[in-house]
Amino acid sequence: MAIIVVGGSNRGVGKTSLVCGLIAALPEYRWTAVKITTHDHKLSVAHGIDNSQPERRASLNLTHAHRASFVRQLFDVRAEAMASHLEPAPVNSPIWEETTPGEETDTARYLAAGAARALLVSAPDGDLSDPLNQLWPRFGRGTNLIFESNSVIHHVRADACLLIHDVAERALPLPERKQSFLAAVRYADAMVARAKADKVIPDGLCLAGPDQAPEPTSTRPIFHLASLKRLSPELRFWLSLRLERSSRP
Repeated sequence: MAIIVVGGSNRGVGKTSLVCGLIAALPEYRWTAVKITTHDHKLSVAHGIDNSQPERRASLNLTHAHRASFVRQLFDVRAEAMASHLEPAPVNSPIWEETTPGEETDTARYLAAGAARALLVSAPDGDLSDPLNQLWPRFGRGTNLIFESNSVIHHVRADACLLIHDVAERALPLPERKQSFLAAVRYADAMVARAKADKVIPDGLCLAGPDQAPEPTSTRPIFHLASLKRLSPELRFWLSLRLERSSRP
């Protein structure tokens, strides 16, 4: 089993684009891609909250009710109700599976990029323990996973944790970054930034050891990408080495 975690410094930084780039660049892994959101998107749609703004639709990862017939829950599927009332399935499960490739939602984009499966996990209170406990039994042995989330790195042992830090030419001020991003930085194996051209800085990110167990400061590469949807040869080679190492007995 290979696990990659993709996080980002702020909303709209390009996490989904990078996930799609990873899926397309490494099709032999037949990835199951999982987006984790802290928005209670199912409840919002069911209760008619306005999702007309593009950024609102992106954060909820669900379009208007006509999309519901293409989305099924893993644990309590009520296909008849979904088809007749065009409503999402009941809210008792935090996990949804996308079944239709496309560009309308992040999970649909995963499938369009070549993912074997695409799942959406909702954790409105920020606690991932219960959703992840429900998620793990649904994967067969050897399933390769890509998570789009900052917080999941605290719950899984990833073979590669890639964090996107805005664009290379314009770093965000500290207050504008997600707190979940700042908490994930010390777990990063590499940083990614959009730039005018592909470039790699081998030791660009310096990380100090955790306070409770001081270690010498270590360095991580920073990969500048002209397009997050297209991995540079350097990033692909770096990833291949890490994933190959994880598959060894």
